[in-house]
Amino acid sequence: MRGVFQEDDRKTTDNLFGRDEEIQNILSKLITRDPVFIVGYRRVGKSSLAHAVSNLIVGDHFAHVYCESGFNNTGDIINRVKDTLNSKIETRTKSFVVGKLIEIGLSKTKADRLIQEFENSTIIILDEAQRVTNSGIIDDFLTWVTKHLGSTTRVIITGSEVRLLHGLFKRIHGNPNRIITIYPFEQKVATDFILKGFEQNDFPISREEAKEIYSTLGGTPGAIIAAAEHIILEGEDIDTATEREKTTEMKMMIEELNNIASEYTVETQSFVKKLSINEWQIYDLSFFTEDEKKLLEDLIRFGFIKPNEKGYIVYDPLIREALKEWGGVI
Repeated sequence: MRGVFQEDDRKTTDNLFGRDEEIQNILSKLITRDPVFIVGYRRVGKSSLAHAVSNLIVGDHFAHVYCESGFNNTGDIINRVKDTLNSKIETRTKSFVVGKLIEIGLSKTKADRLIQEFENSTIIILDEAQRVTNSGIIDDFLTWVTKHLGSTTRVIITGSEVRLLHGLFKRIHGNPNRIITIYPFEQKVATDFILKGFEQNDFPISREEAKEIYSTLGGTPGAIIAAAEHIILEGEDIDTATEREKTTEMKMMIEELNNIASEYTVETQSFVKKLSINEWQIYDLSFFTEDEKKLLEDLIRFGFIKPNEKGYIVYDPLIREALKEWGGVI
C-alpha cells in the first residue's frame, strides 16, 4: 500500500495524514528530555505517529523496539536497542528538517530552535509497551538510558493497556504533560484521509463512498487501512470489507473497554446510558459515581472520549456502537 495507507514502520511526515498538531505537541515535549507517552486504543495511529516524528528529526538514527512478544527483563530491551542503532546510518540535513517543520505549521524561527535542540540526538521508540511483562522493566530501562546514553537520547513510549500504563504514570514521570492521547479522526478528516489513500493507490472512490466507509468504521486509521487492503489488493467490495473490519475493530474495542473497566466497580449498562443520554455529549459529571468518573477519565486518556468546549463527547460512530454493545444498551 502506498501514500497515507502505508505501513506504520514506513511512516514519515509526508505520508502521515491529519496529525500535524500531534507532531508539534510531541516535539515540544521531547525537548524536555523526559520520556513521552503516546497512548490510545489499538490501531488509532500511535506507532505511525512515533515513527513519523522520529524519522523527521533524526532520520534513520532511531531505534524502533516493538514489544511483539513481550520482554521479561531490561536486558532484552537494551540488546534490541543496541542492535537497531548499530544498523542505522542515515541522517537529516538541517534544511530538510526545517522545511518539513514549516510544512506542518511551525514558523522558521521555531523550526530553527527545534533543530538546535535535537542536534546529534537519538530517539528510542518503545512500541506497544503494554506487552512488557511489568512496568518495573521499563522503569529500569529508562534509568539505563539516562545513565548510559546521556541527554541527547529521547524516548517515546506507545501503549494501550491501562494497567501497565497506570503503573508507569504513577512511578515514572507521571506528569500528565508527558502524555499525549491520540484520538480517531473526525468525519471530515477521516473522509479526506479515505479519499486520498484510495486515490494514491490508483483506486479512486467517490466522496459518498468515503463517507459510507466512515459511517461503518469511524475514524480509526488502522481499521480504515485494513479495509482498504481487502478492497484494493484482494478485490472485495466496499460493504464486505468494511463490515469485516467493523467486526474486528468492535471486538478489539470491547476487549480494551473490559480491560479498562476491570480497574473499577462500575455497572456498565448504567454507565453507558449516562454517556449517551444527551446524544453522547457529557455535560455534567455530578450524577456519575466516583468509580464511573475514574473510568471516564481513563476512556478520555485512551481516546474513546474527547474533551470539547461543552465537556466531553463520544463523536466516533464505531466507538458509540462498541460502547452500546459493551454496555448492553439497545
